[in-house]
Amino acid sequence: MLAIAVEIAYYVAMKTSSIPSHMTDIDRAPQRFTSIPLRVGWARETQFTRWLAANLDRLGYALDLRLSVWRAKAIGADRIADLLARNEDDGTLAVIENQLELADDAHLGQLLAYLAGSDAKTMIWIAEGFEARHLAVIRWLNEATGDEYRFFAVRVRIALAEHGGVEPAFDVMQSPVDWAPPLGHLGPIVELEFPAGFWAFHLHRHPDEAWRSRVVGPRCRWRSTKVKGVVISQFVYQNAVCVFLRGANGVTVEDAKAALAPFAWAIQERVGDTICNEGLGILVGKRLDADYAIHSETWCAMSDWMRAQADLFDLALGGIGDEKGARKKRRP
Repeated sequence: MLAIAVEIAYYVAMKTSSIPSHMTDIDRAPQRFTSIPLRVGWARETQFTRWLAANLDRLGYALDLRLSVWRAKAIGADRIADLLARNEDDGTLAVIENQLELADDAHLGQLLAYLAGSDAKTMIWIAEGFEARHLAVIRWLNEATGDEYRFFAVRVRIALAEHGGVEPAFDVMQSPVDWAPPLGHLGPIVELEFPAGFWAFHLHRHPDEAWRSRVVGPRCRWRSTKVKGVVISQFVYQNAVCVFLRGANGVTVEDAKAALAPFAWAIQERVGDTICNEGLGILVGKRLDADYAIHSETWCAMSDWMRAQADLFDLALGGIGDEKGARKKRRP
């Protein structure tokens, strides 16, 4: 029953990829929400920026600020912020920069450059998630600049409410020292069930993986190869993702190793250093540790890494060219 609910949540998100501005009233009583990866709702950052400009009151509600759009894509020829807003309470300007993945150093540097090149007094950094070091920087900036400047780190999520409606959820992760959250803010966020949510996101991000690989368990998908009896396994753990070569059902470890022997040099050349654990069926593999694999803010990096490694193994075994040809033939 839970798996069906997860699938319903995913398809509802797919059908609401351009989220309407007339969502349900945010002043209602708090309730429970299920988060959905941002790229399901907005494929590109420009789409999110346009939505945010039309719904800036929602961000303002989360920050307890009355914000209005002053200018989009502004501040000089060589420094362009996503949005420049006006704080209607005191008339000062606010720089807003957003990204649909985990916060990174590049966007932090851009925000500081935007702030230096404008008269803005508030910096609002929006991302799918933040590392502790980025939150520490925002905290230090608030402490170092006193009352003159205000810095916010805001996590944004798409949330599926219990009643079926879709809401944006803004969570203030770091704020000025004297800031307090407004009353009646959105209720607690419940993570999309893992690993079903990750696989739904992975197939949305890489649609052709739906026919290039097949489900063999809740945590695993297998991709066929040109080497008889050998498959590429894509496996997700609570704290890591792994891509490896193993024997197909009914194929012994010895037979699978013998089949892979002629490709040893090609695998080393394409994939580089690998891991091996024959007891777990891993003949040749790669592993990416992800401390918070169950959280959707890490899924973009996990999904892209998994896809890239699977393609490298496929290429080493001589199958990627045929797959590309097959992909062209399948297009209408």
